[in-house]
Formats: sequence, C-alpha cells, structure tokens
Amino acid sequence: MALLSAAYLVDGAAQNGRVARNVSVAGESVGGLNRTELEVKVNELAADFPDTPVTINAEDLSIETTAGDLGYEIDVDATVDRALAQGHAGYSPAKAVRWLSKLFDSYELPVALTTDVDKLNSTVVALEGDRRTDPANPRIEFTDATAQMIPGIPGRKIDTSSITSQLSGSLDSLSETIELTAEDLSTPLTEPVSTGIPAERWAPVVLDSRNANLAARVHAAGDERIVISYGAAHEPGWLAEMQKLDARWSCAP
Repeated sequence: MALLSAAYLVDGAAQNGRVARNVSVAGESVGGLNRTELEVKVNELAADFPDTPVTINAEDLSIETTAGDLGYEIDVDATVDRALAQGHAGYSPAKAVRWLSKLFDSYELPVALTTDVDKLNSTVVALEGDRRTDPANPRIEFTDATAQMIPGIPGRKIDTSSITSQLSGSLDSLSETIELTAEDLSTPLTEPVSTGIPAERWAPVVLDSRNANLAARVHAAGDERIVISYGAAHEPGWLAEMQKLDARWSCAP
C-alpha cells in the first residue's frame, strides 16, 4: 500500500496544474496540457464552433443554419476549468486504489456552451418564414341585413424552448452536424373581440354560433353517452341546430 500511495502521489505531483492523462474535450485530446496550453486549444475550438452546421427538424419543415446564427458559443473559461478539475480531487488511500484501477481509463468531457436566446429566437423566426403564423382572433362581420360569426384561428410557430432544452449548456462532439428536433407551439387566441356595435345586434350572432358549435359536437359523438351543461337560453337555438342535422332530434321534458 505504501508503494501504491507513493506512486499515486508522484503521478499527482507530475500532473499538478495540468489536465489529467487520457482526458479529451469534445473528442479533442487535452491530457497533460497546462492551463495556458489548454486555453489555446479550447479557444481554437471556440473560433471554429460558430460555423458548425445545425439542422432543425419540425414536423413539415427542416431548417439549415449554424451554431453561431443560433447564438451558441463555447464557454472557454467553464470548459477549461472543468477539464483541469477532472482527476484532481486530493489524496486518500481509497483514491489511490481507484487511481490504479483507472490508470488507463479515458475521460471524455463536453464543451460548455452559452446561448444568446434573443439571437436564437430571431434566427428561428426569420427561417420559419411564412410557415409561422399569428393567431387570427374571432370576429363578427355585418352587412346591412345579416351578421356572421367568423371563428378564430390559432397561430403556429416553432417552440424555441424545445431547441434550447436539447443543447442545455454542453455538447459532446464538434465534428458532426448538430441535429435538433423542434416542437410546434400553437399560439392561443388572447385578444378580446371588440366590435363597436350594440350588444343587441351582435349577441344573437354569438349565441347562434355557440349553439351551432355545440350541436356539431353532439352530432359527431354519435351513440357515445355524453353529458352537456348549458344555459336555458341555449336550448331553443341548440335544438333548432340539432334538427338541421337530424330532424328526429327532440328534447324530453
């Protein structure tokens, strides 16, 4: 045990201030480098990283861009500190035994990343183009004699949080195209509808639209047993809409 401890301490002294043997960062060997040499190496990686191709796949769309355009950069200081800390945890007899058992093991560390979220968002918005749509709020269109309820349409956009969650602060390899999968986010209707028209004109339109929508859902349910809770004012209009779909419909007392 004394011989093992001595060998462990001698090896530790030889590597003091240097990256432990058999350590690599994102596939690049950095074992034995001192801090200055390691900083040079990681800065070289950081200089090339912005040009790394990135493919973002989202349902019916595939976006080609680069890590730099998405606002990703290698955090040089964090990467250097992580590499220098690997394998340097102080002495104990138990650590000496582990040192011997793992003497020829390799340690593959990722690079640390930072993200400019604003840049990522603006790049994704630009690359989505016409596929990205804002929500269209419901509205009422009036003519001289009639009024029509125009339903709203939710918007659609790529959820950029689904991108950042896949590159959450580190990356294992820099040698290949980064493949990411993005999720679509349905943007809800949030704006209130304001017509500037007296309620006695638009309220019946809204009521008729609700009745028609409820009738369509009930009719689509077929033989499935369902429970509906609605205001009494809806019943005459709802029954009329149901009878348009199937004249046999009636309401039991």
